Amino acid sequence: MQIAFIAPFGMQPKGTVSFRMLPLARALAERGHQVRVVIPPWDDPSAVPGTTFERMGRDPASAGWLSMTTLALPMRGQGAISLTQRLVRSALSRDHRPIPGSGRIAHFSQSDSFKPDIVHVFKPVGYSGLTGLALSGLRVRWVLD
Repeated sequence: MQIAFIAPFGMQPKGTVSFRMLPLARALAERGHQVRVVIPPWDDPSAVPGTTFERMGRDPASAGWLSMTTLALPMRGQGAISLTQRLVRSALSRDHRPIPGSGRIAHFSQSDSFKPDIVHVFKPVGYSGLTGLALSGLRVRWVLD
């Protein structure tokens, strides 16, 4: 199963992402699911934008993976709509997959894109709340924690 997680805020200073969301995402990946976490660091300006990747599970044939994408903060003058749009796009668009044996990440074309079976939105606040509304408009299945 492909699952996307939308974080409500950055990894720091709150503990929701690091103590609640990441353990759940890792547990799903360890069970063989492909999991993407998208983080809007609006309250963590020290966060470095980019994507990290972890392969999970003991059996390579059934191993899942976890990718975490931290978005760049919007430029001054860009508002909540811009960041919400980027959250949705990151959760639903291009897939970040490992190049076998290299430890690097390749960006696949739109035809190979990550298509989550469900999007898990944490907390109906701020950008994650707006993202839930946008997903409804796009008719994407999502759940709210």
